[in-house]
Amino acid sequence: MVVTHLTRPAYADAIGAAVGGNERAVDLTQSEVLVLMCVAYFQPITPAELSSFFGKEISRDLIGHLRGAKLIASGPRSPTPGAPYTYASGLMTMRALEAAKALEADRIGCAVLHVPTIKPLDTEAILAAARRSGRLVVAAENHTIIGGLGEGVAALLMRERVTPVFRQIALPDEFLDAGALPTLHDRYGISTSELVRRVRIWSEGEVRALPTQQLSHRP
Repeated sequence: MVVTHLTRPAYADAIGAAVGGNERAVDLTQSEVLVLMCVAYFQPITPAELSSFFGKEISRDLIGHLRGAKLIASGPRSPTPGAPYTYASGLMTMRALEAAKALEADRIGCAVLHVPTIKPLDTEAILAAARRSGRLVVAAENHTIIGGLGEGVAALLMRERVTPVFRQIALPDEFLDAGALPTLHDRYGISTSELVRRVRIWSEGEVRALPTQQLSHRP
């Protein structure tokens, strides 16, 4: 026997808006799933590196489908000869790249450092980037502000006595509201538009005296 719970048709629009019911599932082939997994694990990765991994050329159509579905995005150019573009996945990596591009209009130059793991943490790359004079370091993650990437980076900087202006973009350490993901991402500060807004404010130095925890919610 199968038991189901149904709501009244009159409530459909409200429920759909609350839980993101208008979001469409993406149909992927097995090849697309494998490529997406590879990008997620090795990102940022170049087309040539993808082809080398699979032992065959990865078609532009396949990459185009993943990009069209907003599952991957163009990452920074590779330091290899020809400086090819790389591909990146992951919620905050893609949003950081989008935010960096949007901030160029304000003449705010941003470097995006993808950190795929917290353990091991790429200490060498983080310290090299943070030691540049006058740099604002922002750790962005779709994780709570406690016990994640931001705390790992902050602890590393303190141990090595590297002292840039440091800020976190993360979820507050509390029970969060339920609802449609785009609305919640704006509310809790991890959408692309919120990344742009906060980095713009921090770069202008308007709220540098505020503790980072106070910036978990929109001021």
